[in-house]
Amino acid sequence: MKDFEPIKFRLLESDNIRIEFFDTTQNANLLLVKIYGKILDGSNGSLDCDYISQQVGLALISSTYTAVIIDLTEMDYRFGNSIINAFMPLENIRIGEDRYLKSYVLSDRNKFGLSTLWCFDLESPREPIFYELDDAMKYIEMKYLTE
Repeated sequence: MKDFEPIKFRLLESDNIRIEFFDTTQNANLLLVKIYGKILDGSNGSLDCDYISQQVGLALISSTYTAVIIDLTEMDYRFGNSIINAFMPLENIRIGEDRYLKSYVLSDRNKFGLSTLWCFDLESPREPIFYELDDAMKYIEMKYLTE
């Protein structure tokens, strides 16, 4: 043990962001993550994005969900690439060999900023990006049936 030093992990906090997690009654494998608040612009938003990443990651490793809808309709975002890190747990944490099935629900509060980062057309965003929760759920359900 002489080559090791103790470390402590801490849960991050955010004054700008609040996250809620929901089960659905329609699909036992589907987790809804609803994010509220404002991501600060540019690198000022990195702590908020780290908080989102940690909370989403903890939810995924603490559960048996295989599909996730990220509802950003109540979150303000204008610009900055720190938000890429916020959703990395959806890519890095795996279910065996598979990644999580996911979709995102955006609104006028964030779609302009995210369209430049995620490269999608505002008039007709590509899957798995939607403007309505029902559309995101239909996408997840359709993917389950075809996979």
